[in-house]
Amino acid sequence: MSLTLSNSSFLVIFLRWHGSTGWLESLYGFPVGLGFGVSLSAAFIGLTARLKPSEVAVSTGGFYLSLNIGSLFGVGIASMLTKTFVERTLFKGLEDFPNREGVSFEPRDDTRRNASRKVAFLTSHRYYETSCRTWIALIDFQAE
Repeated sequence: MSLTLSNSSFLVIFLRWHGSTGWLESLYGFPVGLGFGVSLSAAFIGLTARLKPSEVAVSTGGFYLSLNIGSLFGVGIASMLTKTFVERTLFKGLEDFPNREGVSFEPRDDTRRNASRKVAFLTSHRYYETSCRTWIALIDFQAE
């Protein structure tokens, strides 16, 4: 159930987001966090249901430590892969742009405001495309 809720929310995010959002649209991410919390609670209940009372403290500490370490590495690796993919595809998209080496690959508001329309569009589109591809790859991984 939580996986369905999270993936449905991601689908809405990817269908609605195209470079900028309002504050109400940022609430689409709430079900993603809710689904993650439900999954985490179910894993904790499954962990503690099989243990002796004397083993609960140690296993709970190890569970939450591994969760934080996994999150740290997961976010770092995902960020690195996203940035690498966006830089490669954006660089290819700017082949006819005269100063493509000086283009910032950061999706900041000031970068989009100071860039030409083509650079701003390509940057937003490449980040959107990368996010969609990552999400589809994760759904494929979950289905296996």
